[in-house]
Amino acid sequence: MTSNNSNYREVLDKATGVLINLPIGFIENRQDYSIRSKKQDKAYRNRMQAQSMSERASENFYWSNLVNISTLMAEKKLSTSALGLLMILGCHLNNGSDVLCTQKKTPYTTAELIALTDVPKRTFVRAMDELKACGLVIVEGTARKPVYTVNSTYHFVGRNPQANKSARTYVNGVKALQEAKLSLSEIGFVYAVLPLLAYERCVLVKDRDNSEDNTDNLHDIASLCEYLEVTRMNLSKYMKMTFEFDFNEGRYRVPVFGKFSAGGSKSNAYIVNPVIVRRAVMNINYSNYADLEGMFKTYRQKV
Repeated sequence: MTSNNSNYREVLDKATGVLINLPIGFIENRQDYSIRSKKQDKAYRNRMQAQSMSERASENFYWSNLVNISTLMAEKKLSTSALGLLMILGCHLNNGSDVLCTQKKTPYTTAELIALTDVPKRTFVRAMDELKACGLVIVEGTARKPVYTVNSTYHFVGRNPQANKSARTYVNGVKALQEAKLSLSEIGFVYAVLPLLAYERCVLVKDRDNSEDNTDNLHDIASLCEYLEVTRMNLSKYMKMTFEFDFNEGRYRVPVFGKFSAGGSKSNAYIVNPVIVRRAVMNINYSNYADLEGMFKTYRQKV
């Protein structure tokens, strides 16, 4: 007997006498099919989901967020000050929540957020207004008891426990930039270049999906100016940013960006200090300066 769907055929289960619909391909070519019970199927799906989460966590930053940031940069034209505030706000989210709140889950007041960001009130309000206008930050509650929520599409503090190490690197890096008294605009510049980071290295590339070791894919000063729509003078200022960081060997002043000469290229390429952002460099001991990317040794200054 054949069912109404021409791709299926009814077969008789001799044990129960029940007719079962099966794909014709399964009947005629079983190599493309396998049989498992509902219990086995549930276990299989759970295993695949766990594997997917593990792979996502091992990527250290959520690539979908980087695509969203690229779109945001292209469409919204946010100021770097607003991006800097967004980057700092991400440090004050508790895992599992997009609400800006204390460890006891008490939402921060506006005054407390201004104190945490350590910027003048006027600067905070102006940058916050930009974020609210674009839907990056949503404010609910009352004027006396506001509840600030950060759009999860644009921050990196997730609900995946395996990604906590990456989140801590992000938080510690941003706090180090704050302690260095970098402005919101300067911190926002770091956020703006996050989508340019390669999958496996901290270098700035034009196409993350281009896995070949191609010098043409590395960003130089000209391509960065074009992408970020900044002048060479402003870009040079950003590329000279430094901050202090405590390593086992002591406290050092280190650069946010390093530049290097790629083989065969006449222009310098750029790398972001791995203390600030995490890529597929899981074996690096970030408390030991000797284990960092070698080029940063040439830049360090003992404080």
